[in-house]
Amino acid sequence: MRIFLFLFILSNVYALDINDKINNVSVIKHYKKNFLVLNRGLEDGIDKFDHIKLTNKNGYIARAICVRSSMVLSYWKVYRVVHPELLSYDSNYRINSMRQSELPPRIKLFMSKLDKDAFADKQITEKELNREVELQQERIANFDLINDMNKAKVYKVEDTEAQKFSKRNFNSSVLSKDLSSTKLRLFASPIRFQSEDDEKSSNYGFNLYNTGSKYQFKLDYNKIDEKAVNNITKEEVTTEQTLAEGEFRINRISENFSYFGYMKYNQRKEGDIYFPKSHTQIGVLGFIYHFYSEKDDTQFDIGYITLTDNLESDVTKPKSDSIKEDNVRHALRVQLATSLSDNWKFKSTLWYKPLIDMDKLEMDWSDNKTNLQATLSYNMTERFYISYHYDYLDDIRRKRDFDRDSTITTNTFNMNYLISL
Repeated sequence: MRIFLFLFILSNVYALDINDKINNVSVIKHYKKNFLVLNRGLEDGIDKFDHIKLTNKNGYIARAICVRSSMVLSYWKVYRVVHPELLSYDSNYRINSMRQSELPPRIKLFMSKLDKDAFADKQITEKELNREVELQQERIANFDLINDMNKAKVYKVEDTEAQKFSKRNFNSSVLSKDLSSTKLRLFASPIRFQSEDDEKSSNYGFNLYNTGSKYQFKLDYNKIDEKAVNNITKEEVTTEQTLAEGEFRINRISENFSYFGYMKYNQRKEGDIYFPKSHTQIGVLGFIYHFYSEKDDTQFDIGYITLTDNLESDVTKPKSDSIKEDNVRHALRVQLATSLSDNWKFKSTLWYKPLIDMDKLEMDWSDNKTNLQATLSYNMTERFYISYHYDYLDDIRRKRDFDRDSTITTNTFNMNYLISL
């Protein structure tokens, strides 16, 4: 008789009364088909078939019905999820008891099909408890919620660091927006003086680039036609040179680092001799460290990239008819850009590219193609500006292969016109 009385009292204690509230509730585990395991159970007055509303400080989140309860845990079928983004393992919630009469008919039917014996109270281990929930999941998987929950998340999943990195740096909508701000700069130089050969010439070309905040690209093309006295043959020769340089950048892949890819092409024909006939440098994995950056004012950074270096050239020495080499270069770049005033701007770039001789598998520090470029520009109107460009190049291959001065400096005055595409 005493045992019967104890069981009768126990069955009435382990159930929520109408309008009962339990605070500091946490999500312990989640299963597919909208099942949650909460850290409250029989000792908190929660029993099978209890009907609740789940809330937190941000408001109403979802409704749920209890399908299993142990002393410290309870298992809930969640339905009518209003704010799935508010569910996570890291938040605290409140349980608000609701009347059974407020259950939708479909949920009542779902509960009526549960096997009562499968959830009878008994002393089981945690391993057995988890196994029982898995069996329960298989039993009720065919009875879905009243609402279509296929596209809704019942809990909030924190992204991994790799996922956060991917979302931050690979965004198609931002890429499309950045590429839409593309500009074209046309330039021509009526005056150009070069230290070698007492040369005077004109050159022309274009710069295609965008002004995006995250994704940036540029493509520079320069064509030079000139006449000069050849120091070797002492004859006046016609020179043609084609230069192209491109870069793609993803800004701020982390707080201070940016990614960039780079390519450069050079061809120079002097008379019937090519030096080089084709010189291509390509790198796909480069990084920039931003020491200082103030938008639209001053920027200072250092970058590094490994470049493939493919050279094909004629020679005048009786070594061979031509040169063809495939090597690799370390490439270090230092850049400074600043606005001196509203109209005056200054930019300088220093490249240092020591060669890795792939035939000998050794460094050739003397073949480093040190290149310093500096540009001073003045905006005369919104689209038209003039600029002075200084270019210094130290190329030991000019000395080795042609017996010419390894250094060459170029001073160019350009007139520039800017077009927004």
